[in-house]
Amino acid sequence: MPCMPARREQHTGRYPSQHGAWSLGTKLPEDELTAGEIFSKAGYKKALIGKVHFQPLASTEENYSLESYPVMQDLDFWRTFHCSFYGFDYVQLACTYADEPQVGQHYAI
Repeated sequence: MPCMPARREQHTGRYPSQHGAWSLGTKLPEDELTAGEIFSKAGYKKALIGKVHFQPLASTEENYSLESYPVMQDLDFWRTFHCSFYGFDYVQLACTYADEPQVGQHYAI
């Protein structure tokens, strides 16, 4: 299984065929119940740090992606982005494939 669906599976506890993000480039629905939301209900504070790829590298009008160009490389945006994301309170995302043109988000900062 590619890494993106596997990460989404870990955060939702559901198979890719159930949550719909079955392949690279598909978006995990923002209303999908995640571990972050489950831990919130139990009173925990949660941080999400690293490479998760819940959203694709391409954005469309109907499926906006924070992990897409040009947002991914807008370092001014990422310097202040620590908002809730899929149920996590504090977020620092890293999008890098050891390929300099794709380095962005908090990782580049």
